Amino acid sequence: MELNLENATLDEVRVAMDCTPTQKGFRRLQALRWLYEGKSREEVAALSCFSPRQVLRVIHAFHLAGLDGLIPGRSSGRRRILPRQQVAKKIVPVIEDPSLAGQTHWRAVKLHGWIKEHLQNQLGYSTTVRYLHEQDYKLKVPRPWPLDQGKDLREAFCDNLRAWQQDEHTDVWFCDESGFEGDPRPRRTWTKIGKVRLSPYLGEHIRHNVFGAVRPSDRRLCSMIFNLCDGQTFQGVPRHFGAGESCGGRPPDHPRARQRLMAQGQASQLASLRAGVSAAALA
Repeated sequence: MELNLENATLDEVRVAMDCTPTQKGFRRLQALRWLYEGKSREEVAALSCFSPRQVLRVIHAFHLAGLDGLIPGRSSGRRRILPRQQVAKKIVPVIEDPSLAGQTHWRAVKLHGWIKEHLQNQLGYSTTVRYLHEQDYKLKVPRPWPLDQGKDLREAFCDNLRAWQQDEHTDVWFCDESGFEGDPRPRRTWTKIGKVRLSPYLGEHIRHNVFGAVRPSDRRLCSMIFNLCDGQTFQGVPRHFGAGESCGGRPPDHPRARQRLMAQGQASQLASLRAGVSAAALA
């Protein structure tokens, strides 16, 4: 293969030798310079410690791309172990539903071990985290979400509530309970950005409770604090509302003496209807 001298001049080859940042590029350009000076391929191979085939590859690269073909570019690094499509197909469904892998939640360390064990890929931990970020996942604390919601019961309750509000002889209280939980904080888990991860629970907590109620008809407010909110404790709430005027209770002869308590949560289902007060639960 003859050398195409039209791709560059000898002076351009010398300038490229002075400017090349790597020893590999310098050796290639030096071999090209000797070819420009008239040495044979065998002589160039002996002087540059190249094989004859390497000299031919230098000539071929010079013919295709000129001097740029002899200057090595930066390495792109190791090839991806898992293509993006394979990550989206095999890993993302397991992240979205950890039960598919027999898990309740994912941490990056746990997911990394699962990938190595089940997909038989020697994937690094930092690469696992990078793949999660590529799929728009970040660590977020799951939102508590009750498992036993009844849609039909909710609709029936809304119908009853509209009827109670239209009854001139009924006071409607809206109440809720807020607690300071001693439960362990949910672990952050990998969640796609824009989505909410749920943490199921069965309604049992270690907590101190504050119970409050508002009567919209006259904006009356009543609040109480409990160390424990169970069915027996909750029975005192309707009695307290209906016992006297200190917390909005009506006298027995009042036209709106009948009161209904709208309480959110499961504890209200355990209350007995006493002191002329009815309790309704919004699950």
